[in-house]
Amino acid sequence: MRRKIRRFGKSAQQNVDIFAQKIWLIHYDPEVPHEIPEINQTLIDIFNRSVIHNPEKTAIVYFGRKFSYHQLKDLVQQVAAGMHSRGVRKNDRIALLLPNLPQFVIAYWAVLSLGAVVVPLNPLSSCREVDTFLAVSRPRMMLTLDIFYDRLEPAFRKYPDIFVVLTSIDSYMPKMARFIYLIKSGFTKQGLQANNEKVISFDSLFQRSSYPSAKIFYDDTAVLLFTGGVTGVPKAVQLKHKGLVANTLQTFLWLGKTDADTVVLGFLPLFHSYGMTACHHLSIQMGSTLILEPRFKAARAIDCLKKYPRTVFPGVPTMYRAVLNLLQKRKRRLNCFSICVSGGAPLPDDLKMDFEKWTTALMIEGYGLTEASPITHCNPLHKTDKRASIGIPLPGTEARIIDLESKKLQSVDQIGELQIRGPQVMAGYWGNQVESKMVLSEDGWLSTGDLAKMDQDGFFYIVDRKKDLILYGGLNVYPSEVEQVLNEHPLVDESAVVGLPNEYYGEIVKAFVKLKKRESITAELLIDFCQERLSGYKCPKQIEFVEHLPKSFIGKILRRNLIQLNKLAV
Repeated sequence: MRRKIRRFGKSAQQNVDIFAQKIWLIHYDPEVPHEIPEINQTLIDIFNRSVIHNPEKTAIVYFGRKFSYHQLKDLVQQVAAGMHSRGVRKNDRIALLLPNLPQFVIAYWAVLSLGAVVVPLNPLSSCREVDTFLAVSRPRMMLTLDIFYDRLEPAFRKYPDIFVVLTSIDSYMPKMARFIYLIKSGFTKQGLQANNEKVISFDSLFQRSSYPSAKIFYDDTAVLLFTGGVTGVPKAVQLKHKGLVANTLQTFLWLGKTDADTVVLGFLPLFHSYGMTACHHLSIQMGSTLILEPRFKAARAIDCLKKYPRTVFPGVPTMYRAVLNLLQKRKRRLNCFSICVSGGAPLPDDLKMDFEKWTTALMIEGYGLTEASPITHCNPLHKTDKRASIGIPLPGTEARIIDLESKKLQSVDQIGELQIRGPQVMAGYWGNQVESKMVLSEDGWLSTGDLAKMDQDGFFYIVDRKKDLILYGGLNVYPSEVEQVLNEHPLVDESAVVGLPNEYYGEIVKAFVKLKKRESITAELLIDFCQERLSGYKCPKQIEFVEHLPKSFIGKILRRNLIQLNKLAV
């Protein structure tokens, strides 16, 4: 029986800890527990359990080629033997700079089975960025594509002790898909680098020799994920087995009636924390099938939703928008029983409603950050979620809002920094105690760097990033609020708002606006539109029309890039 939880209105006293009351619990779906059991398992335990219970079930599908759980386990063991023969031992770091390929999945579990640490890296990283990642993580081995070698070779040269393992994007494609790929790529393939015993092929790792089993504990580090974090400087987030298992279990419980018959669409990059947990780990936890897609294409997503009507489709708004646009262009609706979990960027209300209308899918918005494995909040499945809300904390997760200056607890509807505490929170930044202490308190609270508020029902709302806050004459301007108004204009496709230095006001508001195709409007008319809906100090003083807005690989608009471009233009 659920206990009664007191509601607090806007008049609640500042010194009352409304967050400790967990008023959000009354909005949990009936089958979702308030807490999760204490975690005493590793990711490898979860993997082995799924292999035992589902040996012949398809674990992954890549361009139509299927791998059963039994086959996957066999490949993992062979690669682990090859890694061990080349000196990989417990706690060694192994970097994976790969898109969503079977090689990524095989190597990922091989590394973990040795008690080593996976370091997933973005394949689009520049040589300079890879150099930074290698300097911080110091991996014993790095797996990447042969077509990337020339671009990254200057970084590899600086670390001659690292084994560089090369593979091809077409290696595990079925014959016809491989033939088509080779035609499109002009039959160009990168060979192994001669006279370098540290550069080897992925195939050479497959060995059937035995190797000593490593003792792996739930408190061991499993993954290092690089992020800019709150301060924007690249750091390696240290995630332990127990935290990753906890977040996977929280996600599984939140989604309710998912099971081994549910297919997970792997369009999100598995090297990113969101794809790691919501796609990769979740599919293993459920003993279900993961559809591996190296690159998102709306047509492929529609094909998958048709072929596998019972799916979990984790994604970002730009993905769902592309799918919706293609369905509307084709004038065809989909009937599917998909659960679409949107994250990475704010989910526009019109996109949610239109997507659900055209697909019959259920779309919910969630929130997370790499430092929390990453998911901390999500809207309930079976209750009407609130417009623009990231939802409520997952089972076993605490959340609160603190004032930016005084660090005191805020009350209902008051804006401050969002803090998280729960089993999924990171151990810290790898080898960086100074930065760790900046965001992790001694009693386990993680400062997210996001400005947020909580309403009287316990639903949370992200207002903006703390570092993106614009100070106009001492007044706070939240870029997302201005962007929301701009995006309401019928001619505006999307926008990004930044603060520019100003001698008198400190900062002024500038908007970069991308208009819909074949549309035009003056900056003055757009500013007038904002003035009718916003306080004067929040309105853009400058508007620049652009053809494209810079985005991350998961579709998040990069405001800092716009600021840098503006500096170069001045």
